[in-house]
Amino acid sequence: MSFTTGCHRPVQRPQNGIKPGYLVEKLQNARDIGKFCDFSIQTGPEIFSVHKCVLGLSSDYFATMFTTEMKEKYETTVTLDDINPDVMKEIINFMYARPLTLGNSDIFELFSAANYFQIEILKKKCGEYLKNKLLASNLPYLMTIWEHANKFSMESLQAAVESHISKNFSLLLNEDDISSLELYHFKVVLKFLNNTLTDEYRFKKIMIWIKHDLANREEHLSELFAVIDLDSIPKSILSELVSNDDAVMRSPQCLKMIINSLANRLPDNKLEKFLFCANEGSSYSLYDVTTDRWSLLTPLDKGKRMHASVVVCDDGIYVIGGEVNQLSVPSVHFISTEKDQGWKACPQINEPRQNCSSALYKSCIYVAGGRKHFKPEPISPDWFVSECLSSVECFDIKNQKWINTIPIPSYGTQQLSLSLVACGNYLYTLCCKRFCYNVCTLYIEQFDGKKWEKISELPNEIPVQAVALNKQLFCLCKSPLRSQTLALFRYNCARNCWKRCAPLTSPANDVSLCVANGKLYAHWMSTSAQGTFKSILEGYNISANKWTNVKKFAVGNAGKLLASCSSLVVG
Repeated sequence: MSFTTGCHRPVQRPQNGIKPGYLVEKLQNARDIGKFCDFSIQTGPEIFSVHKCVLGLSSDYFATMFTTEMKEKYETTVTLDDINPDVMKEIINFMYARPLTLGNSDIFELFSAANYFQIEILKKKCGEYLKNKLLASNLPYLMTIWEHANKFSMESLQAAVESHISKNFSLLLNEDDISSLELYHFKVVLKFLNNTLTDEYRFKKIMIWIKHDLANREEHLSELFAVIDLDSIPKSILSELVSNDDAVMRSPQCLKMIINSLANRLPDNKLEKFLFCANEGSSYSLYDVTTDRWSLLTPLDKGKRMHASVVVCDDGIYVIGGEVNQLSVPSVHFISTEKDQGWKACPQINEPRQNCSSALYKSCIYVAGGRKHFKPEPISPDWFVSECLSSVECFDIKNQKWINTIPIPSYGTQQLSLSLVACGNYLYTLCCKRFCYNVCTLYIEQFDGKKWEKISELPNEIPVQAVALNKQLFCLCKSPLRSQTLALFRYNCARNCWKRCAPLTSPANDVSLCVANGKLYAHWMSTSAQGTFKSILEGYNISANKWTNVKKFAVGNAGKLLASCSSLVVG
């Protein structure tokens, strides 16, 4: 478009005003010669002339300074002695849209200054620069990046560092780099590698770090031992430390921790060597894990009792409740593990229940949870609420009597499942409360014989089964966020902490857990491509955090694992 004025040539009308970058260039030039500058920043011997409007628009720190009742609002100079002059120059150049000259030597100072002056875009650029340096960095430098990311709430950078170390720990965790870490960084590495490395591996790294500077680091030994799970360290290694390691022997706290861990281990003469299995209906069998021998027990009854609970005591096995023909029953039966005399009827539980959980605690059998009736198809949401049994019953074995005891506080409405297990001096319950669709929380409560107390929780996990081993709870869980795949979690009762265990070698859904011969076993049914079924038994190595295949049975030989015992019954 054009227009004419008299005899003059057509004049082009400006289309877009001032060209992009014109004002920025003018501001840059004005600052270079001190033109129109209305503020100055002094850092050390250096004084930088600047424009307030540029500082206020670029930095929330300066915007607050110039718009609130601070003395700097009415002054023309501010002194910042804590800022390196070279870094301040970089900050000002960035505000005036000039390129950064980043380098390894001053990047962390620039990162800190960007956070101090609240310049988010500069923080992001520093984070991107450091993220691109991860592959070429050693462990101490990576932990310095992590510390700054954590301090300045740069979650994506922090996660990138943790992921990089987890994936490349075999290269990064060499003796020289481990030894050069300061205590805080070393503890952080041990903690966020909790689910990547075994406790035995981390234990060895602790001893390397301590012995690199024994005189100055010996005092931190017990503090580092608390980061790992000593119960997962092989007994032979701990025994060797107690006998021969001078640093451990000089630390009463370390000695106490190791001795307590060794005391938690089951004595060899009391190991449970037999897995108690439920086959179809009321048929039960025992499997000797040491001799690979099966024995079929005398059938319980002629009916098809399903969903019963099983407790193994010193002298026999109790089968409690269940359902027959879709009706819950109060029946309780006992069979001796000393001699085969068949099943014996015992006093019935007060409330008929199926899918309940039971455990032996202080010479009494505790029964909790379960439901009144067989699950309807399809299941309505109201059924979960109306069918939950919140009562807890206790069976005095000596007096052969059932009594109602203190109910579990967290168990009641909107419950998805419950698991009861005795461990050490306490009875534990793991129950799950549903808040809304796909949102639930697993609660752990402990019972000392007088009251229940909630001690921990695990979001979005539903307990399927729990067993105790070496004063730890192993809980098989499913999650609404993880489809149908089961996961195994380990809860350390003494340290009140959770750890996710290695997955099974096959993504099985219907898995049962059992402890025998001092080891954890898992059992499930597997289907081949040809449609044939196999019964799979796997063992879990706690120290190595690894599952290994133990045995494959024909379908008729093994049912669902329910418990373990130390004697064998020949039916």
